[in-house]
Amino acid sequence: MGRRIFGILVMLLLLISVISLFSTVSGSELLYPPWDINQDGEVDVQDVSAMANHYGESGEPGWRPEDINDDGTVDYLDVSALVSHYGETYVINPDEMIDNVIDDVEDMELPDGLENSIIKSLKNAKKMLENGEIEDAINKLNALKNHIDAQRGKKISEENANSLIDSINFIIDNL
Repeated sequence: MGRRIFGILVMLLLLISVISLFSTVSGSELLYPPWDINQDGEVDVQDVSAMANHYGESGEPGWRPEDINDDGTVDYLDVSALVSHYGETYVINPDEMIDNVIDDVEDMELPDGLENSIIKSLKNAKKMLENGEIEDAINKLNALKNHIDAQRGKKISEENANSLIDSINFIIDNL
């Protein structure tokens, strides 16, 4: 019965996608909204597909991005949240993205010299963006990715290196 209801909701969602107007929400309201399951800036059929693949599953609260309300179960409440935001797109401010990466770096407990050099590079890239020097900022961020990659497994864990490089790629892709 639960899968049948979910199927009906998915069909309704697809109908809504055909007739809906896409809205834009400023990144200052939400940087990574939980209903954008794949974190691509659009609440779309890819998010519905991800939800469908895990509907009815349960685990610890917040165990999956599809568990939007963090109650431990991917259920109709999560589908409802997804449906209510279907069609929205998100514009993320590059300054906010860089500030979030800086916060992440500070939380990683890296050696002081490495932390300082990463933060300095991020702040320099932010300044370049503020001055309209987009290509220079992209070059700075690419150089930073190389610097992080060179320290991978030495002064920075694989997990942290991957996280930072993914975040930097996200910033570059959104410039």
